[in-house]
Amino acid sequence: MKNIYVIDTCSLLDFFKFYQFDKHNDGTVYTPLRQFLVEKINKDEIIIIDKVFEEVKTWRDFDFKKQISGKIAPTTALIVKVKELSTKYYIEANEKFFKTQDAINQKINEHENTVADFFLIAKCLSLKAPDINPILVTEETKRFDNKLFEKLPTICNQERLTYTDIPHLLFETYKDELEFKLKITAK
Repeated sequence: MKNIYVIDTCSLLDFFKFYQFDKHNDGTVYTPLRQFLVEKINKDEIIIIDKVFEEVKTWRDFDFKKQISGKIAPTTALIVKVKELSTKYYIEANEKFFKTQDAINQKINEHENTVADFFLIAKCLSLKAPDINPILVTEETKRFDNKLFEKLPTICNQERLTYTDIPHLLFETYKDELEFKLKITAK
């Protein structure tokens, strides 16, 4: 069975945040990891949907965006499934945490049109086949946070989808392809 990874915005942002610790030194970790990620995206092993690409407008790594721009997966065909998921995973009890019905309606509209979460789930569901195992890569936790919709790990469990995080993807899934040596110098 082939694994295909669909990556969430938070995982991409955390990748750039966590692994750039040496970017301004010699880049011995950051540069190869970044290039590895680009290669996996370009080989269609890791998928970035258009909603995620739009959400990461804060990226300062314009070269990265350019290197993967031809591999951004469109989500227009997923809209019906997204609306279905939005209804299924709506938490009516959490409406009390919003001040007005307009605020609630705005959140619903965002989740059905611009926020990547349900599009990520819909993409994974669309990829699921007897020979394909889609895996959502997200840093999101199950921690209750008064949102109007269930969290991604909870939805994955309900939809029988596998999920993981970016460190696991890089250092467990691809551990045979990545090798780093830690050099410690005493001062």
